[in-house]
Amino acid sequence: MSPTGHGSPERFPTTAWSLVARAGREDSQQRREALGQLLVRYLPALQAHLVYRRRFTPDEADDLIQELGTILEHQLAAPIEPDLSSRDKDLPRKLEAFNATETRPINTFNDLLHHPRPPIELLELTKDFAKACRSHPDSPLPDEIATVLYLGSIVAARTRCDRPISKLGSEGLRHGLDWALSQSWLDQSTRALLEQGRQAVDAAEP
Repeated sequence: MSPTGHGSPERFPTTAWSLVARAGREDSQQRREALGQLLVRYLPALQAHLVYRRRFTPDEADDLIQELGTILEHQLAAPIEPDLSSRDKDLPRKLEAFNATETRPINTFNDLLHHPRPPIELLELTKDFAKACRSHPDSPLPDEIATVLYLGSIVAARTRCDRPISKLGSEGLRHGLDWALSQSWLDQSTRALLEQGRQAVDAAEP
């Protein structure tokens, strides 16, 4: 599938929150219909961005969109210790101590981001790791995946720990979350987390 209209890049449409809400419902028929509409709404703009802004061919853009979902799934399921230990040599001991007292141990990035009481220190390490990946030319992660991990750690700290771990302002966080939520390859649990963050940003506005 190639971007719609090959003449110029499309703008990303504004977030359709009613569709996002329907996509999270338990009713499988409503969920499928809403996800289908979201895909139709955002996919052409994402494809166009990859072709016109990132200079991929249309076929490469299609392959990348599919691959990003697989890469994100792999990263979220990966053990956190290898990626974060370089930033804290004492991490293995701290992680072992935390898991010894928890009914929900933390071993992977998924465990961390969706834990009801995630250690703020681990979220800060994850944020810093993701931020470094975004700025390093030899990063093991694509920018898109690193950005989702970066935003996810900030949102988890804000919604689960009621703690800010970034100097990113509300407008910058809102912009980043809107971008992330427009990605068709985002998995459902990460999307739900980022939606909570988006709602928290709006609720904090005076």
